[in-house]
Amino acid sequence: KFSYAVDWELTGVEVVTYDARAAVASVAVRVMSSPTKQTSAASRSIGTVPVTFTERWLYVDGEWWYSANE
Repeated sequence: KFSYAVDWELTGVEVVTYDARAAVASVAVRVMSSPTKQTSAASRSIGTVPVTFTERWLYVDGEWWYSANE
């Protein structure tokens, strides 16, 4: 009842830390999010919201991979 799909628009990526020896980077990902169905007055009044996630990425065999494990 309270969960709807959300549209995400990437607005920026910034490397926060990088450990070359461990081949691990922490990255701040900035997005603008907005509900795809604005079914209530509250969702219409909130509109688009900026959100920042910090993610951990691993460099393995020449490719970067997202790691959900912290």
